[in-house]
Amino acid sequence: MSRFVPCLFIFCFVTTAVHLWSRETVALELQFTPSLTVREEYVDNVSFTTQNEDGAFISTISPGLEFRHKTELLNAYISAHVDGVNYFGDKFDERDVVDHFYSLGLTHQLSKRWKNRIDLKYTEDSRSDRDEEDTGLLLTASPRQRQQYSYSGDYVVSEKTNASVSYRYNRDDYEDIGFIGYKAHSISLGLSSDLSSVVENFRGQASLSLDRYNYPGFKVGNYSMTLGGTWRYSEKFAFQLTVGPRYARSEFDTPETLFGIPTGHLLKEINDGWGVNGAFSLNYQGLYYNWTLSLSQEIDQASGRNGATERKKAIFEVGRRLTERSDLKMQFSYYWNTSDAGEFSASKIDTETLRINPQYNNRITENLTVGISYSYIKTEEQSVNAKAIEKNAIFINLRYSVPLFD
Repeated sequence: MSRFVPCLFIFCFVTTAVHLWSRETVALELQFTPSLTVREEYVDNVSFTTQNEDGAFISTISPGLEFRHKTELLNAYISAHVDGVNYFGDKFDERDVVDHFYSLGLTHQLSKRWKNRIDLKYTEDSRSDRDEEDTGLLLTASPRQRQQYSYSGDYVVSEKTNASVSYRYNRDDYEDIGFIGYKAHSISLGLSSDLSSVVENFRGQASLSLDRYNYPGFKVGNYSMTLGGTWRYSEKFAFQLTVGPRYARSEFDTPETLFGIPTGHLLKEINDGWGVNGAFSLNYQGLYYNWTLSLSQEIDQASGRNGATERKKAIFEVGRRLTERSDLKMQFSYYWNTSDAGEFSASKIDTETLRINPQYNNRITENLTVGISYSYIKTEEQSVNAKAIEKNAIFINLRYSVPLFD
């Protein structure tokens, strides 16, 4: 599979390029951008443990290519880059690795009412902090192959109403047998309508979703419905709230016993229950300042663990524009992943994570951007009464890109 997917991207790239160059298009925009990113960082707890907290300097060199094509009806991109990660010090020589990242996206306006979008992503990564920003869960440096494929369609029902449908497929595979891969299918239907006649600048939203997570010996089905909407209070403030019930059903195998003696057979057990899914956000966009507060609760994957989790997430981000080319950002994130044994996962999950991440970015020239950031992470596994694990890291990032045919 690791060879098949890059070959698929190369095939799509060549086929798309030949097709685009051979046809006559109107309002053509074509861009090819090679880039080089260099990142230096220091991490004070590379293994993310409570014992032997060894620090290390890490250098990452990332050459990349991006191809974009845009017409009146078509918007397509293909991008690829590799991360050459080098840990300084003999103790960490075995961690040196090359990670791969490929993505392809295509948006097509099929008609005045119907628009389709397809996204394909494939990665081979190994960093222990690769999921911390999305899930708050940390892993070891075990290599992982991740596939993410999605389709979405939007249909204009009327001047005020839109309908949507989407499908996503995710798959994770680990080389280390201590980490559990999974496959997931997600289908959703949505409807949104302008309700300004009832509440000024308010757009109502409704959705139905089905998620299916397949782990070895453990399956989770999540069925949810949400209602809500987006209200633009003014040019600077926007408010969004969606909430609704969800029903989850877990199926898993347990060993059969007779008078306390294993029979060698497996019994299928079922655990189900009702809960609530929801999301809230409040946004402010000013001339110099902007900030966002977001809260959410949902059932989602817990990559590397044997099952899914109910994830509560709170994020506050504030930004300050310094000049036309530079800005400051500060992000505070809190994650709480929970699941009783047999609820959404085979074993209990109860992990709290706090993340603080200030950033400074400066676009020195049209082609060169420099970034400086700091990251503090504290994770505590409540299920095992373990000592909280902390990690500090500081980054310096340089990116140079040269758009061609622009």
